[in-house]
Amino acid sequence: MKPGNDQKKIQLVNPRHSRHPALSAEVAAEGVGKLKEIKVEGKRLPNDQFSPSSLIIHPRITARSRECNTVGSLFKTLSAKAQMELKLVGLTDSDEFDSFIIKRIKDKFVLSYIFTQPLTNLRLLYHIKKTLGYGRVKKYKCPQIARFFISDLKVWKEIIFPIFDKFPLLTSKYYSYLQFKEVWSILDNKCLNFEQKNQSIENLRSSQIFPEGYVSPAISHLNKDECSHEMIKSVVSIYWLLGFIEGKANFDIVFEQGVFNIVFSILVKKEEAELLNLIKRVWHIPNKIILEENGHLILKTRHGRSISKIIDIFSSGNCKFKGMKSLEFKIWKKPLIIKI
Repeated sequence: MKPGNDQKKIQLVNPRHSRHPALSAEVAAEGVGKLKEIKVEGKRLPNDQFSPSSLIIHPRITARSRECNTVGSLFKTLSAKAQMELKLVGLTDSDEFDSFIIKRIKDKFVLSYIFTQPLTNLRLLYHIKKTLGYGRVKKYKCPQIARFFISDLKVWKEIIFPIFDKFPLLTSKYYSYLQFKEVWSILDNKCLNFEQKNQSIENLRSSQIFPEGYVSPAISHLNKDECSHEMIKSVVSIYWLLGFIEGKANFDIVFEQGVFNIVFSILVKKEEAELLNLIKRVWHIPNKIILEENGHLILKTRHGRSISKIIDIFSSGNCKFKGMKSLEFKIWKKPLIIKI
């Protein structure tokens, strides 16, 4: 590759810790990810054998993946409303707390949709409220959390149910949602009196036990080897991932052996193993899913190509974070490359 006027020089931050200490390349200014190959000591090296997180670039070049340039086009036909609805489903799936609450207060059953975030992420909750046009936000000092509520049965019927029926939940929360909807149907039944409604709900709750190994029917057919990558992406969509990652993923910067590296990770409950495996397949993450001591599963990567895809997808178009994750993401992707 011959250097031109629009090309810049890159080199390893710390060659002493690199697998290719003499690595150097002439890189087109539009991004590292667009290279088909780079030159190392007179030999050609495929670009998937180096990590952007181990490089320093002057001027700063954003790593981009050629494959990601067309990812957004897969869902470009979705309306802004549909994109928002998919994100809400992803956010709901990401919440560690129960989202579909059935509570008996004295002699009355009350239903609530709840989405919980740390107090530092109030911005996201108010964004959801503004987007839906309904609900309220409540703050708690101990613990330091805030919650978005919707308790109006009419809003459930006209706004919320159509969203979760059109775009099913991908986690085991789908089971809770179905039970929640049955309880709502009982409460909305004009043919039943107050006592009959309460008795019907009690019978329903006592008869339904969460099944062991439950997998959302939205994804239960996708973990077979013959499932294509495109089929998986049609369910585990970009906008669902946008919501799920906003509520669940971590963007970390770690300092190891004199170099700052960026790390992406997702932590889920053990019950969501199949979903986590699908996310791994969507982004071609080579790392193994690890079972932690607390019983949770974690998928963690610093793989250059996977990181480039994540950066590219969530840096463009409507695929942008709205809460504190937006700031975390901006800080995380900038030090692709820091010199010590």
